[in-house]
Amino acid sequence: MKCLLTTINPENGERHPDHEPMKTLRSYRLISQPLELAKTWAAKPVFGAHFALDHGGEIRVGEKVMAATVSANPHISVF
Repeated sequence: MKCLLTTINPENGERHPDHEPMKTLRSYRLISQPLELAKTWAAKPVFGAHFALDHGGEIRVGEKVMAATVSANPHISVF
């Protein structure tokens, strides 16, 4: 499922008025199989990345965020 934070402009902190890129992703990134997931994610585009925090903090509009490590979990692939 794609994070709703992608609809927020990082330069001004405002949400996109047309809900982009979610609107476009819904046009071609919905799943129909397996049925268990399709029922749960019926209108939610499947596309994105998973991140977790090692240390909490504060991020301000315009600041860069970088990934520091890659997971050793064998179920996660890096492209």
